[in-house]
Amino acid sequence: MWLRPQDHLRPVDGVAYDDVPTELLPQPMAVERILGPRRPSGWILARLGGRRGRGQAVVHAADCTEVPPDAPRLTLDQAVSAAERPGARLCTLCGATAELEPALRLFTEGFDDRADGDRP
Repeated sequence: MWLRPQDHLRPVDGVAYDDVPTELLPQPMAVERILGPRRPSGWILARLGGRRGRGQAVVHAADCTEVPPDAPRLTLDQAVSAAERPGARLCTLCGATAELEPALRLFTEGFDDRADGDRP
C-alpha cells in the first residue's frame, strides 16, 4: 500500500509555512523516467605532461570530476583512438574504462596473426 504525502504529513504547531513552495514540479519525459537522467555526451582527454611525443594522457567521461576545465571534448572515435595510443589510459573513477574497453576490444577480437592464405 502506497501512502500519499497528504496522508502522513502534518503541519508543526507554531511553524510558518508561507515561504515553502507548493507548486508541483513538471513530470519528467517518459524516456527520462525509463532510462534516468542523461549524461553529457562525449569524452575528455586530459594530458598529464611528460616528454615531448611521449606524453601520458587519461580519457575521461564528459561528466568526470577529475576532468581539467580546459581539456578538449572528443567524439567516441577520437576517444578510442586516443586510448589506443602508448601512454594513454582510461579513467576508472568515472566509468570510462567500463564504457570504452568494449569498443577497444571490438578492434582486436576476431583477428589473429595468420594471413588470409594461411586460413584452414
